[in-house]
Amino acid sequence: MVEQKQPSTNCWKFQKTMSEEYFYLPDKVTTAWKIIGPGNRQPNPLELKKALEKHNRKGWEYCGSQYPGILFNDLGTSEITSKQRKENKNLVCLEHGIYYHGCTTASKPERLIKFNLREDKCVGMEGFAEKILIDLNRFLSNEAIYKKIEMQYKRGILLYGQPGCGKTALIRYIVNYKLPKNSLVIFLGGDRPDRLPSKSFIKTLSKDKRLKIFIIEELMPMAKENFLPILLNFLDGEQSVNKSITIATTNYANELPMNIVERPSRFDLVFKIGCPDKKTRLEILKLYLMRQPSKEELAVTTNKSSALIKEAALLSILQGVNVKEAIKLIENRIEMAKKDFSDKAGEIGFGKKRYFNSMNDILDDID
Repeated sequence: MVEQKQPSTNCWKFQKTMSEEYFYLPDKVTTAWKIIGPGNRQPNPLELKKALEKHNRKGWEYCGSQYPGILFNDLGTSEITSKQRKENKNLVCLEHGIYYHGCTTASKPERLIKFNLREDKCVGMEGFAEKILIDLNRFLSNEAIYKKIEMQYKRGILLYGQPGCGKTALIRYIVNYKLPKNSLVIFLGGDRPDRLPSKSFIKTLSKDKRLKIFIIEELMPMAKENFLPILLNFLDGEQSVNKSITIATTNYANELPMNIVERPSRFDLVFKIGCPDKKTRLEILKLYLMRQPSKEELAVTTNKSSALIKEAALLSILQGVNVKEAIKLIENRIEMAKKDFSDKAGEIGFGKKRYFNSMNDILDDID
């Protein structure tokens, strides 16, 4: 991979707590609109809906848990001048490394939180990795062409397939071993899967001259009808980031809106990651059984996901059963979970709303 230059601009603040280390932007400018009451209680959904029907809600968000009864417009960051940089010695350069994006909370600002990405065995994914890396190397070697034709320098890759087939493991492998060491890797949607970085964050990251790699694990929450315009704007609109690569995954390709994938400028490469072939299944079984699997054990893993084969091999060792019996135990457990946690089972069913993540969730719930 082509090495990237370190930026010279110091415009971030760094904070270290007992639980995390993070970078955030200073000088927040906030505009608030209090729609009901003194702000000492949360408005009920009907009150909010009626208030918003009288006003244009575009560009506003509800922060009920932090400021009851108040709507905020987009949180912006004022320009940091040379004079301000001299006056504020705490401003630092964003270190290269791996982060996940954290949304604003009651006690912390919007931030980039440092973390170490787990290193897993990437068995049988070398072929997919090679195809992706060939494309990325071509992209990184031709920045001058994008500048010459005045086209935004970015690339998008979408990985789809059923759960457990290695999409996340493939991303870990590429990020840990194959990307420029001084790039910025940012996982999006960590604590709020329906939220993307604010305009001020995107604006600041766009000015950074290093390569930015955005990782979106499971695209569906961001592709909901209420949030889709924001996602499309991030992928190839006014809020897209120059000199960036976006790698997204989904288990639900059939549920994605067509305008996510039908335009090449959003995702230039689309890969289906399916169940492992015979050779890969053999490698997985040998690795986790720590022995040569039998022909029967190899046969029963046909059309099974990589994750299920791995778990079956480990269960086989732990409980002293063969792989076929281990697979049956896992599949029985899955079926039991589907039955016990279905909507018919009661209020604990998957999909039951226990709290509101956003204003749109509130409005959807009372429509």
